[in-house]
Amino acid sequence: NLPVVLIKNKYGRGALNAIKTGLESSQEKYTVVTMADLSDPPSVINDMYEKAEKENADIVCASRYMKGGSQKGGPFIKSLMSRLAGVSLHLFARVPTYDSTNSFKLYRTSFLKKQTIESSGGFELGLELVAKAYAGKAKIAEVPTAWTDRAAGKSNFKVAAWTPKYLKWYFYAFKGLFVNHKKITLTLAVLILAAPAVRCFIFIRQFGVNVLWADEWELPALFENVKNCGLQFGVLFQQHNEHRIFFPKLLHIANMLLFDYDSKIGMYCSYVFLLSSWLLILKYISGFKTGAGFKFITALAVSLLCFNLRQFENILWAFQSAWILVFLCLLSSAYLFHKGLQKTNDVYILMSAIIAVIASFSSAQGLFIWFAFMSIFFLMFLSGEKFSRNHFIIIAVAAVIVFSAYFYDFTPRTHNTGSAAGKGFMFYADAYSRTLYGAVSSSYGFILTVLSCVLTILSISAVVYLARTRKIKENIFALALMFTGYIFIFSIIFARSHIRASAVSVSRYVTFTQLCYLGLILIMYRNISFSLRKYALAALIFFIAVFEFIQPYQLREGQKWADSRAYIALMVKNYKTTYKNMQGSDIGQRRRWDAEHTSSQIYIIDKNKWSVFSDRYANCNYKKYFSGADDADIRYLSF
Repeated sequence: NLPVVLIKNKYGRGALNAIKTGLESSQEKYTVVTMADLSDPPSVINDMYEKAEKENADIVCASRYMKGGSQKGGPFIKSLMSRLAGVSLHLFARVPTYDSTNSFKLYRTSFLKKQTIESSGGFELGLELVAKAYAGKAKIAEVPTAWTDRAAGKSNFKVAAWTPKYLKWYFYAFKGLFVNHKKITLTLAVLILAAPAVRCFIFIRQFGVNVLWADEWELPALFENVKNCGLQFGVLFQQHNEHRIFFPKLLHIANMLLFDYDSKIGMYCSYVFLLSSWLLILKYISGFKTGAGFKFITALAVSLLCFNLRQFENILWAFQSAWILVFLCLLSSAYLFHKGLQKTNDVYILMSAIIAVIASFSSAQGLFIWFAFMSIFFLMFLSGEKFSRNHFIIIAVAAVIVFSAYFYDFTPRTHNTGSAAGKGFMFYADAYSRTLYGAVSSSYGFILTVLSCVLTILSISAVVYLARTRKIKENIFALALMFTGYIFIFSIIFARSHIRASAVSVSRYVTFTQLCYLGLILIMYRNISFSLRKYALAALIFFIAVFEFIQPYQLREGQKWADSRAYIALMVKNYKTTYKNMQGSDIGQRRRWDAEHTSSQIYIIDKNKWSVFSDRYANCNYKKYFSGADDADIRYLSF
């Protein structure tokens, strides 16, 4: 005959307020929460008490999902979500119970008195206390129970309304994994985050070949000039297509002086630049005020994007180390710009401008960061956020100087072989979606168009949200990346899309188009709040990162994704044996690298005994093969 005491709910109506009132009113050694509809069998309370006494537990969970437990009846969706949550927390977060979400629990009252209940929905309180106990190294135990759905009446459990509140404490429970298994968790997290970087390194070792390819055929003449005349500013500043590649030329010359120009050294330089960029973004993520779980998910998405092999054309082409250098400089400049505006520090802004100059004179893509900076100033002005006039002047003056120098004695170059006339909206919409998702087959055009629309709408919504809430200043780094990515996409669409239908589907563009994803991911996860809508958007952005990573290879028109691995194997085989470039064409099909020109470049390489091709053409009469050779001879030529 247990005494029954009626206690007035002092917090208002609802299951949560009733439980809170009961927990605060308890004065005994243990407190049990159970359902009044008898769906929880009262006889299990004795087992819970004995377990608490025997193991000195702070919480004893009545578990439906452990061995000996059962569940009968109840809504299917509710039961499925509960089981998935409980079992996954036990397996992946190592929470010592299979049923964290069940409200039927015994608590040590002294443990309850130390807790501040934050739940605001309903029965997520049980998960909150388990998550806090696990993160606080409290003792948790469990006993089996047989839950039976109520025979009469209607449950007040609100699946849609309470699910986001459950998710908050679900992810909080992973904090306990780090606290209770710190070394193992940290090691596992590092290994997972580093896996894409290791995969990229192995890719270079496996497929990197010390051969000249495409634009690299111009380097022997540059090396010969440096050897005979020394470093000349005019030669280094000279245009390459629409680019000024002053600083990459210095890197290529250093490679020549130190390694007799080894193409694989250039590939490893690209990898170092990519690795440095990744570490810089991780440093930025470490400053997030979100929990460790969200930081890890953000870092994983960034890792998948930074090292996705869809940009293999840049990774396996030493000449394209220029683009990866620009990528690193863009990130570094944006990071310093972010720090400078936040701390009102002129030195950071000046350093940001200097690095942006290096980016600008490494490739034309580096110029886009100036537009991104000015756009951010404009947004801050519109949203009413304050910024230093000195910072604006430094960036504006530097931009004017850079553009004046860049376009001084500039000869416009065009890659267009046809007119833009007659190109309608759908043409540019297709070009936009394919550029945004980088080097994929147009047979998936509708899917890509939908995804690109979603991503664009999310990007615009994110900018509007930050402007309305006056958070532009807090997200400068991410905004600078996102703006730069979109500016690059539009420049490619209008500059290159007239060549051929697949002109915008080139893998080397992915390095810069992924800035759109990176920026949006950083904005989403930095400003995340615990609502179902925000979780859904965050999950979508993470899916996009995975989508980029698992489909790394450029596909031909009409080629199925399943053929991608066979395609890359064939491509590498051709690359090693016939100088095929990454689009499947060859040196003989390009006017600039015709037979006579190529012959002269190989003569320079041979004369200086540079390492490139040394093991491939040493006993080869290159004049016999290249003097007067036609395209067919060169196409199938193999040293």
